[in-house]
Amino acid sequence: MLLTGLGSIMDEYDGYLIDLWGVVHDGAHVYPGALETLKALQDHNKKVVLLSNGPRRVHVAHDRLAKLGVTSDLYTAVHTSGEQTYHLLAQQAKGQSFFHIGTERDDSLFEGLNLIKTDNIQKADFILCTDTLVWDQAVHDLDPVFTQALALKLPLICANPDRVVFYQGGLKWCAGTLAHRYQEMGGNITLIGKPHPEVYATALSHMPNVSTKRILAIGDSLRTDIQGALTQGIDGVLITGGIHMPDLGNAWGELPDAAAVKKVCAQYNITPRYVMGSLVL
Repeated sequence: MLLTGLGSIMDEYDGYLIDLWGVVHDGAHVYPGALETLKALQDHNKKVVLLSNGPRRVHVAHDRLAKLGVTSDLYTAVHTSGEQTYHLLAQQAKGQSFFHIGTERDDSLFEGLNLIKTDNIQKADFILCTDTLVWDQAVHDLDPVFTQALALKLPLICANPDRVVFYQGGLKWCAGTLAHRYQEMGGNITLIGKPHPEVYATALSHMPNVSTKRILAIGDSLRTDIQGALTQGIDGVLITGGIHMPDLGNAWGELPDAAAVKKVCAQYNITPRYVMGSLVL
């Protein structure tokens, strides 16, 4: 069902799982209508968990959101794939060495843990992939590194399953694309975040008395946000002003043609319950 805003169905749900990039902001600016919508959900006593595949810890996400104007009074909790990764590493990788594919922005994932970061892949026990190394990273740029890793049979842990993100009007490769390239070459990968169930268990713990039938997930990715919601028995809203906008052919904030939505959903074999142009009332 195509929706012009969330207001018409707001009372049908008590809890909301809302993606960040492509829904609330574009990495640099909050989208028009997003803050007002979050405020309205709070005014109606809704539980709102901001659930992101961002490869950073929750305290880092809190600080970043505050700088964008998304203050803590607008949501119940935040959970990230980065936070989920941090706890996995703390439990399962003590004392191990890792080779990092990513930038210094993501160092919170391993700071304070009993891990050894090495720039020599020959000394690594696993690869931690959080992001591309440079802005215009090509998918095959890391093939020489992955070839060495394959020879060493190194597993790869990916802290962001997203393959692309909508950033300031364009698409940018994410860690998920690099992880899948390693898998294509024969590597063993572990993806942490949406659509995988572990991240939902933590997110849903912030709304313990809300039935999944009364929760709505809102995101711009069929492969992660909507598929993840469906596997949890949760209704989903696809925001078309994000990563699928080039395929759908709509301008930001506008609803695409219903036939275009049907075609793109068929390509992924994933169908959301609702479709909206942006996060508005």
